Amino acid sequence: MSLDLFDLKRLKISRETRAWLQSEAQGTGESQQDIARTALHEIALRKIRQATVLARLAEAEGHDGDRRGHSD
Repeated sequence: MSLDLFDLKRLKISRETRAWLQSEAQGTGESQQDIARTALHEIALRKIRQATVLARLAEAEGHDGDRRGHSD
C-alpha cells in the first residue's frame, strides 16, 4: 500500500520523543522517520474512528449538531 505523503518541513520534537524514536529504531531496525510516520498515522486513524463512533452515537440519541455546550 502506498500512502500519499506530505512534507512537514522542520518538525520539532521533544527530547523524550527523540529518545523513544532512537530506542525504537535501534530495537526494530526501522528508520526514525518510518516509526514516527507510522505512529502518527495510527493516532490519526484512531481519532477518526473515535469521531465516527461519537457522531453515530450522537445521531442515535437525537443530537443534531453543534450545541456549543448547551444541554437544552
